[in-house]
Amino acid sequence: MALLCYARIYWFELSAVSRYCINYAPFDFVYKFCKFMPIRLLISILKEVQRANKVHYGILFAMKNFPGSHFVIGVFGILKGACFLCL
Repeated sequence: MALLCYARIYWFELSAVSRYCINYAPFDFVYKFCKFMPIRLLISILKEVQRANKVHYGILFAMKNFPGSHFVIGVFGILKGACFLCL
């Protein structure tokens, strides 16, 4: 069930590589690099862009399948952005 959110293999590979680098890099180099404030800020911005992209695709999916139902369209966008809905 948890792997349904990784429907695209790209996100699964990116997650696996980043976890491997953080957990197995010598001297915690990758962890310290990611904790550096400008890099941390960049990572946060990229996460928000990804979330906005998910909301956009959730709204497009709902508009295509439920035209004219504004409440359902809004709910789909909210659920997709909060990662409760894996489409």
